[in-house]
Amino acid sequence: LEAKAEQCKVQLSNASKLIGGLGGEEARWKDTVGHLNEAYTNLIGDVLVSAGTVSYLGPFTAAFRTDIVERFTNSLKSLNLPHTEGVDMQQTLADPVKLLSWQMCALPSDSLSTQNAIMMDKSRRWSLLIDPQGQANRYIKMMGRNKEVQESYGSAGLDLCKMTEKNFLRTLENGIRFGKWVLMENVGEELDASLEPILLQQK
Repeated sequence: LEAKAEQCKVQLSNASKLIGGLGGEEARWKDTVGHLNEAYTNLIGDVLVSAGTVSYLGPFTAAFRTDIVERFTNSLKSLNLPHTEGVDMQQTLADPVKLLSWQMCALPSDSLSTQNAIMMDKSRRWSLLIDPQGQANRYIKMMGRNKEVQESYGSAGLDLCKMTEKNFLRTLENGIRFGKWVLMENVGEELDASLEPILLQQK
């Protein structure tokens, strides 16, 4: 009887601890639900700002992007469209796990570089990178060598080519055929006419 009584005491103690722990979880769950409801309410405005940023602001500097995003948000306010205060593309579209993997592949941690990487990731068009310091070039090459990153994108690797090479069209053709990324380096102001169907994604 004494052993059973002691066992009951232990079970009661464990049950009390469990109930106390679940009480804390209830508060956390309510807080999470509140945040999700708020995010759902603000979804339309946040996505509009993000879509506008990805579609139109790629070529511009950080200061100009900030100015245009402020204009976007002012337009949302004038139209009474709900949105998160201080909304930007990074908080709406960035995947923390994916962002960490990008930074492990030498993506600079500043907000402009992060925005550029998100644009490359979300855009349906091929990216033209003006890269005097070679940071983007190094980042893409490291991404191309990272097997986990390549698997997450369903890619078969990375090929490099220059327009001055005789076989650059063959490299592009193989990249398209075998599902590889192709990084074309040292692109000038004028492009070969044979690239037009690829750049326009004509099928």
